[in-house]
Amino acid sequence: MRIRVPLFLFCSAVVLILFAGCGSSELPSAADEAKIITHKTAGFLSPDGEIAVRFVEDMAEEGQVGVALTKKVFTFSPSIEGVTRWVDARTIAFKPARPLAIETKFTGYLDLEALLPDKMASRGRIPIEFETSGLSIISMS
Repeated sequence: MRIRVPLFLFCSAVVLILFAGCGSSELPSAADEAKIITHKTAGFLSPDGEIAVRFVEDMAEEGQVGVALTKKVFTFSPSIEGVTRWVDARTIAFKPARPLAIETKFTGYLDLEALLPDKMASRGRIPIEFETSGLSIISMS
């Protein structure tokens, strides 16, 4: 006796497998990330702070240090406007255009391929999570 799998179930399984495989290459594992970067902004950040990522090896050319990048390599939610520049040959930083909202959680990523297409092609994104500190009035009594 032959068992028939409905076409719908078969197609759904194939699509699910494809989507699961696509997501795995987007974010490097913690071990892979440690081979690429030494530090990244995480935890609490001052509302006027910068978001930075420091690489294991030199990545920026001498003439790139201190110069604002023209392409978007950082993405955040909620959205943040600002300027990205190389601080030194290993550190890239994003400076928000204005102070960040206090007591807000931000998630985002640094797109390695957009930043360094020759050196980091197919390396994915470095995830970034932080929240801004702030003061809250608990009681007025």
